Amino acid sequence: MAEYLGYRCLDASTYFGVSEQELVTVAAYTDAIFARFARRPPTDADRASVFQAIHLSERDEQTGTWTVTFPKDRIDLLMYAFEQAALAGKQGDWKYINGVLGRLAQRGISSLGQAEDYDFDRDENKGAF
Repeated sequence: MAEYLGYRCLDASTYFGVSEQELVTVAAYTDAIFARFARRPPTDADRASVFQAIHLSERDEQTGTWTVTFPKDRIDLLMYAFEQAALAGKQGDWKYINGVLGRLAQRGISSLGQAEDYDFDRDENKGAF
């Protein structure tokens, strides 16, 4: 992310509406996820992808300021997608991870509990139990 912003001569806090502390938070999430589910260290591009997957930006209509949060459900679903990728032998593969996230969104799944329920129902219907 820093590389892209530097190239474009942009400040992350004005471009994304995030503070330096929020970027540090994203880096910490990225490092933890990659340590658990990937076979390689994360890059700046990985950190940018994690940011895109977990952030929620909201604009205060009165002040015009943007706030960025990282809802727990989004973090949980990203970790779930990384776990699914690892189980499929695709550790840290963003194409696979984004595919998982996209299928979750298409199914209206917005929490880890819903994803687990869907998996259970799917596996039960296939006779996996």
